[in-house]
Amino acid sequence: MGVLYHWIKGENYDIGSFSACLASRNAVAKRVKELKSKKTSTQKDIETVNAGKKSVTTIFKKKDDVGNMTAKIEKYDAETETQIRLLDVMTIYLGGPLLNQFKQEKLALYRRVINQYYVTEIA
Repeated sequence: MGVLYHWIKGENYDIGSFSACLASRNAVAKRVKELKSKKTSTQKDIETVNAGKKSVTTIFKKKDDVGNMTAKIEKYDAETETQIRLLDVMTIYLGGPLLNQFKQEKLALYRRVINQYYVTEIA
């Protein structure tokens, strides 16, 4: 009975580790959305400042601050591009080779367990 307990515990750890990989991928996807949102918000702030209007986020900003905001947009663009590349690599790897390897290993293990069960029952 102890062997079965440890086997199930190991299976739970394996599934948990794959789940953690997917959570990391989702965190990168969330970061991409946040960066795009920040870029859009900063662009709107630049337009508001250039138009001479005021909003909640631009109350203390002047036309001189547009350069800093433009630099922020460039930084957001660069970071977004990097995060998108990471997201693509993670998606391809997790959805392709890693998932296939995981499934093959689990199926082979389950076959051995079932075969061992049959041998035990026949004996």
